[in-house]
Amino acid sequence: ESAEYDVITNDSGIPLDVSGYYLYVATSGTQGTTFTFPAGSVVKASQSVRVYTNEIHKETGGYSFGSGKAVWNNKGGLAVLRDNKGGKLGEFKYKPVVSSSS
Repeated sequence: ESAEYDVITNDSGIPLDVSGYYLYVATSGTQGTTFTFPAGSVVKASQSVRVYTNEIHKETGGYSFGSGKAVWNNKGGLAVLRDNKGGKLGEFKYKPVVSSSS
């Protein structure tokens, strides 16, 4: 499931240096697989970037966990974003996709 991704959006009117910010899986209540934005990472004003499980898409920022296996649990879970000092900026709880039967 290398094409899985998270979207990080800068809702402000100014560019945001996200160097050292980190995103992680917290499904079990603890910090799991973690992606840290490298030095020089900037999200432009009113723009978004994507962090993929194991793909690089330069048109959406070029960020990836670089994981050879699924990072996110298809049964639901929690994604947490923290700044470079460990302050919690936000979280997103996602629910499983329920497929309809024919």
